[in-house]
Amino acid sequence: MAISTHDCAFKQLLDQYKYPNHYPEIKQETVLQEASELMLKPMEVALQQHRYLLGNGPSLIAIQFWVWSDPPDSTFRVGLL
Repeated sequence: MAISTHDCAFKQLLDQYKYPNHYPEIKQETVLQEASELMLKPMEVALQQHRYLLGNGPSLIAIQFWVWSDPPDSTFRVGLL
């Protein structure tokens, strides 16, 4: 997934979701659906083809998601870049 996807399309959707009073004409449900399609759908497709997001072995991105989403110890919250 390209950085431009995060910095452009997703950022716009995130702002629309976070600040609904700035975008009264847009339904938050619609924004959430569009953001999910943009960000989660490609991950689902990748995980259907491989065990990990970027292929058949773990990568720093896989560790990043694991650490932030389900750490064994809630005090252990670091992000690997």
